[in-house]
Amino acid sequence: MFDLIFENATVIDGSGGQPYKADVGIAGPVIKAIGDLKKAEAARRVDVKGLTLCPGFIDVHSHADLAFFKEDHEKVLSPLLKQGITTFVGGNCGMALAPITKENRDGLKMYLEVFTQMDFEAAIKWDTMGSFMEHMDKKGVPLNTAMLVPHGLLRISAAGTETRLTTDSEVSYMKKR
Repeated sequence: MFDLIFENATVIDGSGGQPYKADVGIAGPVIKAIGDLKKAEAARRVDVKGLTLCPGFIDVHSHADLAFFKEDHEKVLSPLLKQGITTFVGGNCGMALAPITKENRDGLKMYLEVFTQMDFEAAIKWDTMGSFMEHMDKKGVPLNTAMLVPHGLLRISAAGTETRLTTDSEVSYMKKR
């Protein structure tokens, strides 16, 4: 038995093949069958004739991760899901919410407050990328998330907000983070 069957869908399955008409059966969070499911049992059926079902989209350049400090981040990010985005890559443009190091903390605070309008002292409950990801796991995240290394935060951690080349010791420091 399926929890949900989408009937009469135009399916684009991600294989590169042509779209085709089919029913799609869901059990829990998993697609269990694609094909003719007219005789299958389901708790709920939805006729999606004229609509297309396809794999979720990946937004490879997103700043959605900068909303994770907000209590209502799920609401803030819900338009992405409505667009079909199921995965995003954060940490783009050198921005992220972690790591937050003791070194040059004031620079990190200024940088993040300017871009996010956050109350840094109230919002930041982590220091490393690992503790940030644990925080996200506990709060729940509505999208799959991949994170790039935020070079901007690393540089500020090592060298502050000065506009100059970094020293060898500062580059070493960044490599360890």
